[in-house]
Amino acid sequence: MEIVVTHNNTDFDALASQFAVTKLYPGTKMVLSQPIVGSVREYLSLNRSSLPAIEPKYLDLSQVTSIFVVDCQDVERLPEPISKFIQKEMSKNPKTVKITVFDHHRLESDGLLQYASEDSVVAKVGSATSILVDKMRQQKFVLNQFEATLLALGIHEDTGSLTFSGTSETDAKALAYLMTFGVDLNQITSLIKPKWSEEQSGLLNELLSSCKIKEIHATKIVLAHSRSERYIDGVAHMARTLMDVQSADAAFCFVHMKDRVHVVARSDANVLDVGELMEILGGGGHPGAASAVVKNGKVSQIMDHIESLLPDRIKPQPTAKNLMTTPVRTIRPSLRMAEAHRLMIRLGQDGLVVCEGLDVVGIVSRRDIDQAIHHKLDHAPVQGFMSRPVVSVPPDASLEQIQQLMVVEDIGRLPVLADDGELLGLVTRQNVLEAVYGHGVKRAHGPSNLVHDPIYGETRQDAKEFLPERKSATPSAKRQKEFEKKFKTVDPEILELFTIVGKEAAELNMVAYVVGGFVRDTILGVTPAGDLKFDLDFVVEDGSAIKLAEQLTSKYKDKFEILVSHERFQTATLSSPIKSVREIDLSTARTEYYEFPAALPVVEASSLRQDIYRRDFTINSLAVCLHPATNRFGELIDLYNGYDDLQKKVIRILHPFSFIEDPTRIIRAVRFAAKLGFHLEPKTRYRACRGISVGLFNGLGGVRLKEEIRYILESEKRLEALDLLERLGGGLRFLHEKLKYGAKSRVHIRRAERLLARYKVKDEWIVYLGLLLARLTKAGLQEALDRLQLSNHHKDIIIRAKAIELGLGHKSKTLKRSEIYKLFKDQPEEALAIVGSLASPGTKVRRMVLLYLNELSSVQLLIKGADLIDMGVPRGPKIGALLTCALEAKLDGFISSREDEISFLERQISGAGAISSDSG
Repeated sequence: MEIVVTHNNTDFDALASQFAVTKLYPGTKMVLSQPIVGSVREYLSLNRSSLPAIEPKYLDLSQVTSIFVVDCQDVERLPEPISKFIQKEMSKNPKTVKITVFDHHRLESDGLLQYASEDSVVAKVGSATSILVDKMRQQKFVLNQFEATLLALGIHEDTGSLTFSGTSETDAKALAYLMTFGVDLNQITSLIKPKWSEEQSGLLNELLSSCKIKEIHATKIVLAHSRSERYIDGVAHMARTLMDVQSADAAFCFVHMKDRVHVVARSDANVLDVGELMEILGGGGHPGAASAVVKNGKVSQIMDHIESLLPDRIKPQPTAKNLMTTPVRTIRPSLRMAEAHRLMIRLGQDGLVVCEGLDVVGIVSRRDIDQAIHHKLDHAPVQGFMSRPVVSVPPDASLEQIQQLMVVEDIGRLPVLADDGELLGLVTRQNVLEAVYGHGVKRAHGPSNLVHDPIYGETRQDAKEFLPERKSATPSAKRQKEFEKKFKTVDPEILELFTIVGKEAAELNMVAYVVGGFVRDTILGVTPAGDLKFDLDFVVEDGSAIKLAEQLTSKYKDKFEILVSHERFQTATLSSPIKSVREIDLSTARTEYYEFPAALPVVEASSLRQDIYRRDFTINSLAVCLHPATNRFGELIDLYNGYDDLQKKVIRILHPFSFIEDPTRIIRAVRFAAKLGFHLEPKTRYRACRGISVGLFNGLGGVRLKEEIRYILESEKRLEALDLLERLGGGLRFLHEKLKYGAKSRVHIRRAERLLARYKVKDEWIVYLGLLLARLTKAGLQEALDRLQLSNHHKDIIIRAKAIELGLGHKSKTLKRSEIYKLFKDQPEEALAIVGSLASPGTKVRRMVLLYLNELSSVQLLIKGADLIDMGVPRGPKIGALLTCALEAKLDGFISSREDEISFLERQISGAGAISSDSG
């Protein structure tokens, strides 16, 4: 026989869970627990015959082979005969009865699950019924209205009709599934919503009159007590009622009935976990709803005990100091409204603090600016429109106080002021929403959040909408564990460096992070190939990177040296003690804004979040904390789902204006996609295409453009990157309107790759660039070279290559070997590689270049000028002429050995022939 049991004092979630088991496992019998009271008793009095139910006293336990336990893990809370039977069974080895648990309460380490089968499920959902209905949904059960209504009763009761804090997506999906079978909502309303009897109403009034209000850590707690000679059910509903009536965060009801004290607790689970408290009294439940029964206890003692535990159990609310954004960007009262408007758009804010010196004198909002513009007063000073007096909060103001103040005063931002009036920070509606709902919350739709995009012709909301939502900067425990495994495999020398940087930053009350490419490559398991070196980038929060650099070089003189520092940007570059690391870059956490597309950024100090937000792609936005505190060193910081995009192999910009602010990011996106084998996320791809088509590169400085192109051409994936750039609609036309990239360009680059594999040159990337620019006219070539701001040396290489190619094209006769040597000997090796790669295999030009590189360039005379002096030739130009003549003869194959050289030169000296190789 198979049975399904639940806890005593059966509620609808327990009853519905039992019934769900009988549907999933046909033939299973429901064992009804006692006592059955309230609405459940009312329901069973009408519907018991429709359920496969039996009472414990009629159960032959010797016939039981399988027991399902629902909505409970504590064997002591089960009906007594079954509880004893299970305890006896658990002591056996091996066990003869299979136990399966389906529960949604907190996992109990000493509970039934340790003896249960693998089929058991303990899940963090609002209702145990939802776990089983989800199984039914996946198996596509078809239910009648009676069955669907009973199951829906269980979910509605334990989730407060999907309003309690423990409610999950599973609960909602389960309820939606049941609704398809015609759930009787009238019956649910009548059974779930309590109908107070005279006895219950009297108890509720006694509880209300005995209410004791406590405020702990800005959290409002209600404690109420009463006594009854008889058992009265419904105390759970009374606790919820007390919580609502008193606008409290938690409510406790202590009711002495007969010889027992019934304790029922309800709370906002984000503030107080009442389940933990009730476990102390021998009960249990959820973080937001729990109960306990204490035999032979005294109400006053139990109340005092619970009250004494509250301060350590209540989670402190965030304060203004925790929520505020700092530093605060302020403006002067004399600033024109039009300038304030531009500043708001640039900063992505809808309100600014107005200061006169160090004093906060007003707040100007987007609504104030809209009004001024509407009345054509955007030229007027801010002081005529700002709101005053200023409503502010101290740094210890609680989240609830801040919320109430924002509602009462109808304001969206509150300056945080110290006792002496110093402006410490600013709390905005967005800060409050993020505290309540997590960092993934989007700003509300409305004009105050809209920014016009001049490139894409769109009006968009705050840039955060562009990114996947993320509620927390810290990844899940599983993902953190995955990363830690990879982080531990990092070169020990580098880990030691991280420890030093983190420790020294902490001593200066700063927090250091390693960011960018190193973190990305660690997750991907990529290490630099061969002798390639890389840079390490660090960001310093709550301090100055220059100060940290000075401390590092002062304490570790043998390891570090400051190579360069920039006071304006608050950055410093150090030498590295590690062979594989080229340089160490330290940056102060900062934000950047661009006054116009392709402009150099204007820099301001900021937080890590804003510093990361200014970066190019999500895959480069990851950071690792190096603070030496426990559980902080090695903590992965993932604010913009960079880890997910690495797994999905996606290149995604962080915000819609990314390419507008810095068009070189388009080339960088292409480079990363090719290098890593990734693809551009659709919106990112669209914005890259659109940006190229509207001429974003027109105002771009050449050096920045040159560096990005150089990185592409130095990569082994250069062709893949150039192909992708072409598909985006750009190719290299942003260098010159006549520049085309296509099949011929690809052929030339492949030839160059094969040629350079045999003949090494110093600057390979210049060879590839020369090939891409080769088909431009002389004037067009000069224009493109000037645009890139190449060095004179690199310009000369490409210009010479073009001249050589043109010169060879005009020569119709076949040149002698010595003539080829004379033509090529003073040319840069990169220029010859360009010429050789442009020429098709088998052509005269190709053969000449390869002949020079293979043979002629290495031909040398064995005799020297000193030998000629010994032979009687006076010092002077004749020596050089004789040696040149001999070299030509050797190149053309007339002489080969040292003896041949001497013999040839003796004839030339004696006048036996003119100074020519032909006389040999």
